[in-house]
Amino acid sequence: MYRILKKTAACISAISIVIGATALSFFLISPHMTSATTGVLFGFPALILCAFLSGMLFIQKKITTRLYHLLFDRNENALFREFIDRLRFCYSLDDFCKMIVDVLEYKADGAALLMEPSHNYILYNSAAHITARTATALTLQFNYPESWPHGLFFLNDELGITSSKKHARGFFIADVNMRLYVFCRIIQMIEHSLLTELQEEFTHFLNRSKTISSLAYIAEISTEWMQLAETQASFLPQKLPAINHLKLAVYYRPFVNVSGDYYAVLPVTEHKTVVLLGDVSGKGLSAALIMGLVVNTVKIIENKEDLAGIVQTIDKAIKNMHLEDKYTVLFLGIIDTKRMRLSYINASLTAPFVVSPTASGTEIRRLESTAVPVGIIDMALPTVADIPLVPRSVIILGTDGIFEVTNTDNVQLGDSRAMRNAVANAIDTDPAHCIDEIIALLTRYSANGRAHDDMTMLVAQIEA
Repeated sequence: MYRILKKTAACISAISIVIGATALSFFLISPHMTSATTGVLFGFPALILCAFLSGMLFIQKKITTRLYHLLFDRNENALFREFIDRLRFCYSLDDFCKMIVDVLEYKADGAALLMEPSHNYILYNSAAHITARTATALTLQFNYPESWPHGLFFLNDELGITSSKKHARGFFIADVNMRLYVFCRIIQMIEHSLLTELQEEFTHFLNRSKTISSLAYIAEISTEWMQLAETQASFLPQKLPAINHLKLAVYYRPFVNVSGDYYAVLPVTEHKTVVLLGDVSGKGLSAALIMGLVVNTVKIIENKEDLAGIVQTIDKAIKNMHLEDKYTVLFLGIIDTKRMRLSYINASLTAPFVVSPTASGTEIRRLESTAVPVGIIDMALPTVADIPLVPRSVIILGTDGIFEVTNTDNVQLGDSRAMRNAVANAIDTDPAHCIDEIIALLTRYSANGRAHDDMTMLVAQIEA
């Protein structure tokens, strides 16, 4: 593809020179000239013709470059963009190798070599001559050992480092436990920002695949579910962050060792904090996989203020895992203590409470759902709601294991007068005490006094 397009551009520009030179010759040397006149004027037209040809050679180079750009450059940037977009939703080595074949090899006429540097294992190599040769792998192993620094580097024809993309034969991405080598003659035409983005997404892919592989590995080799539970718990915050103007407390109690509940608190700026709480359908390994996927996605995504984009990314990721009847309900919000606002998406989680002091007493609001469950049905762009906060406002998030517990009259705790009284007192105490009161109430309220589901609650209060 590369050679065909380049030859096409060169032929078109060469033909234009021939046509131009022929036309100029007829114009300068008229057939009505006498031999004497021709002899006198021959030198002058010849000079003009030489100057014309020199100019046309310069124009040829410009035409070739322009045609090459129109026919080739834009298309290849689009192919690399496609590769990056697909990489965002790639979760296994098999998916990644298939993506190399579909995009880098078939569409971009390139070749790739994927190596694990600590043992020099070749995990994938294209059938192209350069990547299939044993000498290539040995040279790369010698030149770029495990101790090589992380980053993006350009390769010349001798497989050495070149600082100029203009003279590059390819490039490679060095990560902690992986090397991705890509050879493509059109690398000079790829925007550098795309290559940098590819490096970032490759790192995210390695983290995702490692997370899922570790969970699957433990589930396969161990009869002790506690090991899986410990791995799953490592995805959750070991300690809540200290955040200015915001008090936080959490309660997390799995019904069995492996839970489908999850939560996260992530500072974005000095004044903005992401809060996440959710519940995966079902129990066991598949629920643990989705829980790890959701938490990891929110942690690594760059623009944490794009709530709708985050939820859509999670939705696509869960669907790409092809786990039957698995989905998650979740609440994702940003607390802004400077603007005193809460922006949020409630994807079918049991409606949280927001309690605020007012001049006339205490206001209690329920944040009803703004989106469908994530990962199972078609999802339009989720609606981001926004409400005001005031000093001492309290946000109470909880899963169905808390708010949907029923009493002997089959009334859910979240809808009861006892619950409204408990949350109304939240503005006069701290989040930890608020949780203690609600858990004590739950024990008294439950019809049989026992839990039947995972129980998770996250409480945040704006400092006065």
